[in-house]
Amino acid sequence: MPVQAAYRNVVDLYARVSTNPQEQLAYSLPDQLKVMEAHAGQLRLDIGTPHQETYSAGTRKRPVLEGILDRVRRGEVGAVMVSRYDRWSRDQIDTAVLLDTFREHGVRLISAAEGLDTAQPFGYEMWHMFGYAAEQTRKMIFSQTMDQRLARAQSGELPDNLPKRIYGYVKNARASKRDAVTYTVVEAEKLVVLEMIAAVLAGETLSGIAAGLQARGEATPSGTPGTVWRSQTVYRIVRSTVYYGVYHWLKRAPTDKALTTFSTSQWAKFKREHEQPIAIVGVFEPFIDKATHEAVLARLALNLKESPRNRQHDYLFARRMTCGICGRLMSPEPVKNQQGRAYNYYRCCSYGHQHDKCGCPMLNAQNLEPAIWDALCDRYVTPLRLRHEMEAKRARMNGDAALREVERLEALAGKATRLAAQVRSLLASADLSEETIAEWSAALRRHERDAKRFAAEAEAERVAVAGEYISETMIEDAVAVFAGEGEGTPAERVDRTLERVGMTRRELIDLIDLRATYHPDRDEIMVVVNDVGAFGVKYRTRWSAINNPIRPFRHTFIVSYQRSPASHSRRRPAQP
Repeated sequence: MPVQAAYRNVVDLYARVSTNPQEQLAYSLPDQLKVMEAHAGQLRLDIGTPHQETYSAGTRKRPVLEGILDRVRRGEVGAVMVSRYDRWSRDQIDTAVLLDTFREHGVRLISAAEGLDTAQPFGYEMWHMFGYAAEQTRKMIFSQTMDQRLARAQSGELPDNLPKRIYGYVKNARASKRDAVTYTVVEAEKLVVLEMIAAVLAGETLSGIAAGLQARGEATPSGTPGTVWRSQTVYRIVRSTVYYGVYHWLKRAPTDKALTTFSTSQWAKFKREHEQPIAIVGVFEPFIDKATHEAVLARLALNLKESPRNRQHDYLFARRMTCGICGRLMSPEPVKNQQGRAYNYYRCCSYGHQHDKCGCPMLNAQNLEPAIWDALCDRYVTPLRLRHEMEAKRARMNGDAALREVERLEALAGKATRLAAQVRSLLASADLSEETIAEWSAALRRHERDAKRFAAEAEAERVAVAGEYISETMIEDAVAVFAGEGEGTPAERVDRTLERVGMTRRELIDLIDLRATYHPDRDEIMVVVNDVGAFGVKYRTRWSAINNPIRPFRHTFIVSYQRSPASHSRRRPAQP
């Protein structure tokens, strides 16, 4: 909406510093506010709300900036002021989008240092020019900073942006920024690390280790008073490679946008050619050897497999039950009452979104799962129906073509590997000029990169095919389970057959690819079996029948489900 009359002379102040320490030193928040307050007085504008934010200008999705945009859309501010143009945004596209929003609502954008004002002639054009300059400055700062850190890491030195404290070590002071980054062992914390590792190898749980450290008053890694030890903290410490003397830098994979934005930097070129992080050895004094570290990882994996919480209740429809209101997954949710009795529920994942809760009730798993299971067994009391459906799905998925694509990618990866081996042998045996060596070395890197890429694509395609491809053996196994003979209900006969062949209910559900959507307005569950998706949507996690009537569907059946009183009491009202 346009600016309200009462707010036409009101200006909001926006002060921002980046997470980069260089930016924080150059532009402090109080100094920015002083500059803007003085400029607002010169323009005879009434100061509304001052906003301060510590966030990167490389994105417009900033919490405080989103609040300013909400005020702009409500017409509660007539102008927004920044101290310098680069405090607003360092992305040319974001600058254009924000300017368009301001122009739509009739709000001015002012920069105090440069005197930019969209209300002046050529104001918008000048802002676009300065937006381009801000983006180029950001690219230059990033390239200089990251290229220096990359050069340090490749030479075996630690980058300068590491924290002052890594539990068990403390960073040493440097006389100059050109000096190497070094750490000194903190003996008291070293003993705690060794104690945690020994406890893990002895079979103690992470929560038990954390509780013991908290009980005896050990300081947490943050050192902040009042903080407590948590199992996640212990997990990160005992898994760290630093304690056997190796620090891995650039572990996080960059986004495609970052690689494109900073494409000219050495950092981007390195990340395109190398998937593994840089291992820096010999800087941190080791506490343990690599064999002990690998034993810790193996013990953690075993603890996860044997965890009691993983054996409390086997949710049959985990990642297969969706909400009919918002389309999100309904995730398993164990709940205990005041008497300590445990109940198992399915809860819509929108519950974790503060402003986007759909109001779907929690579903009692003890009531839901038997209802769907019994209906499923009744549906396939004649196994011939199941065979026809699975064969139809197999024909529609065209899995044989996917397998041929896997073979093609594997052949390309093998060819690139052979070429790389030939070039490597020529480089090692022939007497070549420096120009030829450089050319062949580039070709070697290209072949190695192609081999990794094709192998990764083939593996991804193989995993996808393994999760979706239906073979004749799978069809025979599913039909054999539902063809069980003997007395009792269809569900009882199927359970006896599963026990005889050594298969679980969950494995059978995965085999026939069952998916269900709960509609609370009708107290019905729409179940889809052996099909490429509901209403033509193929293999998506968030598929549902939102705003679509339930239509006859060959692989679809409806299960009536009456919520229990406890489930009624847990229903959440929809957000306005």
